[in-house]
Amino acid sequence: MTSMLDRPNPSLLVPPPHAEPLDVALDRLSTSRKGLGQAEADARLEEYGPNRTPRGRRTPALLRFLRHFHNALIYVLIGAAAVTWWLGHPIDTAVILFVVLANAVIGFIQEGRAEAAMEAIESLLSPHAAVYRDGRRVTVDAETVVPGDVVCVEAGDRIPADLRLIKSSSLRIQEAILTGESIAVEKSVGISQADAQLGDRTGCAFSGTIVTAGQAEGLVVATGVNTEIGRISGMLSSVDRLQTPLLRQMNAFAKWLTILILLIGAALLSFGVFIRNADFSETFMSVVGLSVAAIPEGLPAVLTITMAIGVRAMAGKNAIVRRLPAIETLGAVSVICTDKTGTLTRGKPDLVDVKPQSDFDEQELLSLVAAVERGSEHPLAHAIVEGAQNRGAAILDASDIESVTGEGIQANVDKRLVAIGNEKMMERIGALEEGWRSTADEGRSLGQTVMFVAVDGAPAGLIAVADPIKATSRTAIAALHERGIKIVMLTGDSEATARAVASQVGIDEVEANVSPEDKHRKIEQLKSDGRRVAMAGDGINDAPALAASHVGIAMGTGTDVAIESAGVTLVRGDLVGVVQALVLSRATMRNIRQNLFFAFAYNALGIPVAAGVLYPWTGLLLNPMIAAAAMSLSSVSVIGNALRLRGLALPKFDT
Repeated sequence: MTSMLDRPNPSLLVPPPHAEPLDVALDRLSTSRKGLGQAEADARLEEYGPNRTPRGRRTPALLRFLRHFHNALIYVLIGAAAVTWWLGHPIDTAVILFVVLANAVIGFIQEGRAEAAMEAIESLLSPHAAVYRDGRRVTVDAETVVPGDVVCVEAGDRIPADLRLIKSSSLRIQEAILTGESIAVEKSVGISQADAQLGDRTGCAFSGTIVTAGQAEGLVVATGVNTEIGRISGMLSSVDRLQTPLLRQMNAFAKWLTILILLIGAALLSFGVFIRNADFSETFMSVVGLSVAAIPEGLPAVLTITMAIGVRAMAGKNAIVRRLPAIETLGAVSVICTDKTGTLTRGKPDLVDVKPQSDFDEQELLSLVAAVERGSEHPLAHAIVEGAQNRGAAILDASDIESVTGEGIQANVDKRLVAIGNEKMMERIGALEEGWRSTADEGRSLGQTVMFVAVDGAPAGLIAVADPIKATSRTAIAALHERGIKIVMLTGDSEATARAVASQVGIDEVEANVSPEDKHRKIEQLKSDGRRVAMAGDGINDAPALAASHVGIAMGTGTDVAIESAGVTLVRGDLVGVVQALVLSRATMRNIRQNLFFAFAYNALGIPVAAGVLYPWTGLLLNPMIAAAAMSLSSVSVIGNALRLRGLALPKFDT
């Protein structure tokens, strides 16, 4: 047997596992269809490590909290608090310390979101797996599964690792967490093209996805960080959290302001004591007054209070802001990238069209079709049955149900043979009318899945199922266009379906058949081009792009991983919330600029007086208590102006 040192790492395979013959994959991994022996499995576990997503070093909570006090302006504010306490003004001291503490608490909460996203991904991994060890089927902890193991899965199981299928029976797998598509895909043993997208690798099953029907055995070709979901987790952990322009400016301002205040204070104290021979105590109190007047302790309050009120206003419109910097960034975006399924569409297949032949009416055709589909395991069957019931069709009983692989399904209903399937099935039974091909193509151009129906070997009609576009998608995108924003669709669905949806809602640019890495790469490309980018999505496959964008917008109906990775969550789960959040964001930033003016106006008036500009003529110096009172008045002005956000009128849309 090949030694562990000679065996290549599965993450570096060429060609990729889905494109190589099964026998080659078995030889390369030094295994067989009967799996590994326990001793070899233990050795490989030592070599490859546990089958789990990467867990980075986590900073202790106390240290993460204390890091938020490491800021020049915060040091100045703490100094101001100490001075006001020494002067006997405990209320002012409490206000300043409250602002400092609030800033630290908000930052601490924000940092915890990334770890929560990682934990959400870990919860998606299967805790146990059925594998062959020493020729026997046993159940083991999923973390002990290794490359070369042979895994058994059946309906209801979560795939424990990336697999190359060895055998399968009527296997369908829900891969929405990776591809974003809500319809389970059929899987079978076979080879795919080397450049095939995830959704097209029919001979593979991926860690974290769910078996909805059938059963299979598969060869483990990747575990842990090397799996597709492990790569998504790795991308999330490697994303750098962006600072907004305003925060960068405030940090730079705090640094030079601190230096300036210290230099001016030292110069005034030296001038008064050593040149004018003034009383040290009187001069020192004047310097303290200058420092209190010069320190804009209202500056964090301007940002925190105004953003907090903006957050409350956005929450009232079903937009939950999870990270305060998202408010600034959202208003400045120039491009919004969006997923299709669950964002532009409902994310659930629905019966959208029924076209009966002249010998049938809609109710009769639906009764026959629903009777057959009620006994089917196909992912679209439930949509057809539910659609027939919603349209008032009576559901009949079916017998002798037969599923024809790659074609469709047929059964006896009310003494008639009903067949539902594709052109291949209709050609085989001699029930295909050429005129119906063009009708079916028209439906497919709209993103529909069209099925032919035959009764007793004669054409009976067409039925179409699709993931319906949300009623508000078109008007919301039009509103975003009016505000100068470009819309880009990034979807794992086919090119034809993606362009069909894009043409109906007014998308500017479409990229189809994309993987999570492709979405992440597109976001980085737009950022490198100097664009301010937002990403809207709802699936795990969107999480890296949500985290990498300047501001991520998750649908509230989406996965926990997507929500934890985003800065804004839309409770309603459609683009109307994006428009309203954008309007509120821009209004909040206008309000912040107004409040910055109020905050600095008091400083601009107080500093010259505290510096003694008026002293030669009036004998007036700014007492520290008066300076503190002026700063308090500044905060009152800020709060009053910020409260205006609560009455902001937002655009409304018909739903």
